[in-house]
Amino acid sequence: MKKFSYLFFVVFVLVFSSCNKDITTEQKPSDLSILHFDSYSQMEEELETVLKMNTEEKVNWAAKKDFTSYGVEADLFYDNMDVEGFQSKEELLSFINNSKYLELVTQDNSDLYIETKNSDSRFRYFMNEDQVFTVGDKAVKVFGGKTISTCIENIEALKQVQCAEDVLDNPDFELNEVKKETLKSALGNCGTLIDNLAAGSGDYLVTINAYVEGDGYNFWSGEAYVETGYKIQSWKKNWLGIYVLNEKTITYNMHFYSTYYSTLGFWSYQTINHSGSQSAKTIEYAERQYTANYRYDSYAYFKEYNVNAYSSQTTGNPVHDECD
Repeated sequence: MKKFSYLFFVVFVLVFSSCNKDITTEQKPSDLSILHFDSYSQMEEELETVLKMNTEEKVNWAAKKDFTSYGVEADLFYDNMDVEGFQSKEELLSFINNSKYLELVTQDNSDLYIETKNSDSRFRYFMNEDQVFTVGDKAVKVFGGKTISTCIENIEALKQVQCAEDVLDNPDFELNEVKKETLKSALGNCGTLIDNLAAGSGDYLVTINAYVEGDGYNFWSGEAYVETGYKIQSWKKNWLGIYVLNEKTITYNMHFYSTYYSTLGFWSYQTINHSGSQSAKTIEYAERQYTANYRYDSYAYFKEYNVNAYSSQTTGNPVHDECD
């Protein structure tokens, strides 16, 4: 069991060094079951679009791309799971432990949740059953909040990697990890991560996770960026005492003011103001804003935020937090 610390889609940088400056047909993956992006910016644009889709739309999207999306298949498996049909907690736990799509996660208060594997990666819909996709002349394999990248010609070796740490000493592979720093009031800021904020009524619960990330350099564009993302989820505790995603009408107001700070001064910011109401298990969003400037010794943080959400079952006890 792992701790339920949702790092979302979340907060790490794919730092690629180019294998070849010009991408030829021969350098693209020959396996059509692997999703390919010509550039990092193309991948980011697709990500923003896909995260807004419901399950049916994601199924149609994967079909048009002509590949099997691990994330889509995991969502479908989850949706078709009859949790109430299990006769005991032990039977359910055995089912989860033997599933390639599900895992059991826990919070600090010991509550148990059923999640899809790799739910803490925003790239889960891009990877195939081998957990692989490609960008430019790089092949990428997803391990939850970590990725391994290598040149496309090494893709078969990449598929065989079972643990991200197994290639730490191999110069042909690059490990990219999540960033979890919370810069608590170093500059009067609100940190970088909202980690599993939860509130509810009875057996119903709503959770919010959010992050901000910044980088002084992006290989593909040569630009710096600040990225903000969030995930809202609706849960119900079943008769076995385990929380399962539960579709309800979620009403939300999400405000973020994110700042990218450099030792040379404040030079980039991003504002997100979202509100709405929709029937869903999960509402997910990520947005990246680029700037032409490039700075060393810099990082991003929430300058302020105000988040509020509740479902049709938790109206009297919304999940809420703010910082300014």
